[in-house]
Amino acid sequence: VEKAKNIDQLIQKKNWDRSKCLYIGDSKNDLDAAKSNNIAFLGRISGITDWTKFSVNTIKNLNELYGYLKKTCISGNFKN
Repeated sequence: VEKAKNIDQLIQKKNWDRSKCLYIGDSKNDLDAAKSNNIAFLGRISGITDWTKFSVNTIKNLNELYGYLKKTCISGNFKN
């Protein structure tokens, strides 16, 4: 089963609001799965993907996640 389908099934099963979901990933496949499910995406810099080729926000590691969420949720910029 492909990643995008798994995400869709999880969102439906849990009855989550897609506008409040965030997918954190380190590959183009992760980005594509988030886009196909119409959910926000945050790229994690791991060396797998050159995120400068895509228009996405990034973090270097999960220690930066709190700061990202604080900034984007407060400012209302939680967008894909």
